Amino acid sequence: MSLLQLPPEIILLIAHYLSESNLARLLQVHRFLYNLLHPLLYQRHLQGETREEGLFRCTVAGNVAGVEHFLHYGANVNALMEVNYSRPSRRGDNADLQLWYKVKKPLVDVATTTTRKNVPPFRPQQGDDVQAWLIIAPNNPFWPYHGAQTPLNIAANMGNDALVSLLLRHGASVHGFLKGGQRILQPAAVDAIISGHESTVRLLLEHSTPFQDPNMDQGGLVDRAIYKGQISILKLLAEFGADFNIPHEGVYPLNRAVSSCKLSTDIVQFLLDNGADICLANGHADHLEGDNSCLLDQAIQHGTIDTLRLLLDRGLENSPPKFFRHTIGRCTIDVVRLLLEHGYVPDIDTLASVVRLRRKDILQLFIDTGVDINMKNENGKTLLHIAILRCRQVQNGAVETTVTGCYWGRPQPLKRKLLRKIEPVPQQFSARCVNDDAERCTPEDIVRCLIRGGADLNAMTAQGHTPLALAENSAIPSSVLQLLVDSGAT
Repeated sequence: MSLLQLPPEIILLIAHYLSESNLARLLQVHRFLYNLLHPLLYQRHLQGETREEGLFRCTVAGNVAGVEHFLHYGANVNALMEVNYSRPSRRGDNADLQLWYKVKKPLVDVATTTTRKNVPPFRPQQGDDVQAWLIIAPNNPFWPYHGAQTPLNIAANMGNDALVSLLLRHGASVHGFLKGGQRILQPAAVDAIISGHESTVRLLLEHSTPFQDPNMDQGGLVDRAIYKGQISILKLLAEFGADFNIPHEGVYPLNRAVSSCKLSTDIVQFLLDNGADICLANGHADHLEGDNSCLLDQAIQHGTIDTLRLLLDRGLENSPPKFFRHTIGRCTIDVVRLLLEHGYVPDIDTLASVVRLRRKDILQLFIDTGVDINMKNENGKTLLHIAILRCRQVQNGAVETTVTGCYWGRPQPLKRKLLRKIEPVPQQFSARCVNDDAERCTPEDIVRCLIRGGADLNAMTAQGHTPLALAENSAIPSSVLQLLVDSGAT
């Protein structure tokens, strides 16, 4: 008697004694067997030790029909997969990617994940986590950034809108998961933004995905889009009502955009055009020494010259903080020229730093623009006195130190364990505001520059020392002493 002639009840009874792999082969023999045994195959997989392993495999493969079958027969749409380790299975550019992962027991979501009445709440399951290798073909778009993944995170990472829509219809959570006050799973929109899938981000926003959360990666969707340099996604977030003036750990979105030398100025301009407040991002009430120049300092130390120009044109107060004197030695000449064009007037401490750091190009620019090089510091020393003392220090082999840090450092990304590095998308950006390899002249060149610029050769310090007297009492090169005498110093 043929197997197909047996009653369905007998076939189902026989099928219960078959392994899952044999059952999968049997239902491919005939359409009748497929229709009869297909539900049993999925139910057995979900009731066994493997639980949602098949759901994850179908999701990674982009198998919409397979995912739909698993969900129809009771798979947990919010099942959690924890990727522990990844490596290529063989050498070469076309190597498969092997992910060592665990299918975790369901977790309790702190947010309301769905309004569907037929979707059960998350319930802890008994038993150990399922561990297995998941081999991903080289042409597969899934390449995770975070260790924790749900089917929705995977679909969003791949930009598979059909899968995302299916999972959302079955109650997939757009919020991620919190446990013990810590976010162990990012919202799927974060994966979509990092991977650059604009249509997927739109789809998730239409289902009320959160914009910002203290525990979200980089603070929220806005900051993540800025970090990636994706202006198109920023426009999409603005369309859905994102607020560009919400800080994360005291850092505003504008601070992040200004503090990158790899981002186009268009990002900063878009934020300013869409309500980003310069005053809010420019400082806090507890700023060091009362300076209110956060944005200016971040743009100079970490940003580009076009970004600095944009901020100054938009009315950013041009008053570099007191610690700018430690930074000016690293600035390009174009940055200093731009600051002068917008009304910057250097103080004696800044001028002294230029002299000590032997930036003749900046000193000459100050002289050409009419900066008073004969102003004195609190000890009555002029720049010429400082330059002469610098000749003595270099002559004696003193080690030069330069302070390059500042109070308003670059906003740092959250220290999370990532499976791979997140880089901004390629874009055009202007030159940086600083150049650590800027050319430096000799101290004698600085003295010569000051003399030619009209420095007072006979100015006295508070102790009554002229530049020549200071030179005679110091171990400086004879060429500098002769230069002072030849120029008329007495």
